[in-house]
Amino acid sequence: MSKNKNEDLEKSARYAALILSNLSTLFDEENEGSCIREGELSEDNNLTHFFHALMNLVPTHMYNNLAESDTDVLGVNHVANKLCVQYRKK
Repeated sequence: MSKNKNEDLEKSARYAALILSNLSTLFDEENEGSCIREGELSEDNNLTHFFHALMNLVPTHMYNNLAESDTDVLGVNHVANKLCVQYRKK
């Protein structure tokens, strides 16, 4: 972390906005074939599967690729928890 706490939080907010913006395209039905159709998440256990992918599988994949690691889902969750504590102090 840099010494400027506000700068760190601004960077995180910028990254979050970019991720959310791109994530929202998943629900844009004009992106045929690359979207989640309206009502799909309310069927069967699809919402559970979606959140498992969003909160566990995708972050693990991204972490392993960017950090050149081979960490499992629980290991990445541990890293996420550490970051929560680290940023909570701010």
